[in-house]
Amino acid sequence: ALDLAKFYQSKSAAVLVDLKLNIIVATSVDTRDNLPIKHSTMNIIDQISKRQQNEIRENASFEDEILKSFLESNTDENYHIKYDSLKEDLEKKLDKNDYLCTNYAIFLTHEPCCMCSMALIHSRISKVFYVFNTKFGYLNTQCRLHYVKSLNHSYEVFEAIDFHLDSEYTSY
Repeated sequence: ALDLAKFYQSKSAAVLVDLKLNIIVATSVDTRDNLPIKHSTMNIIDQISKRQQNEIRENASFEDEILKSFLESNTDENYHIKYDSLKEDLEKKLDKNDYLCTNYAIFLTHEPCCMCSMALIHSRISKVFYVFNTKFGYLNTQCRLHYVKSLNHSYEVFEAIDFHLDSEYTSY
């Protein structure tokens, strides 16, 4: 997610992984310059929703333009992910019985805000991983939303501890 944010010169990025199939199913970056609610988390939930709709309707296969252009333009041999391998992953069909993000983990550059944290609740995400706290973060900074017992879903949250990065992405 950090590499996507840096490549797209975005404030934040997200990567969604199917834990059953062990594949990347979608990626996104922050596009708030276009619309204030277009955080990377909101974008990725929208993207996976469209992918699932396409598969149910048996339309053309899903293509993740963000990940595709990132991988095609990356010439660094240190990357262990190969485009062909990821392309195969994106061509795999998702489980039609899963509701939105059930059995998925999301990897975020930043702690999600209240809106994004609730969207993750509603999408039934299983696990959330993030690198940097934010002043409006709702999983550690402002609140611990995933501990609220009155909600009808919760998820596990993992924060990177002692993560060192000389980057403009550390503050939000």
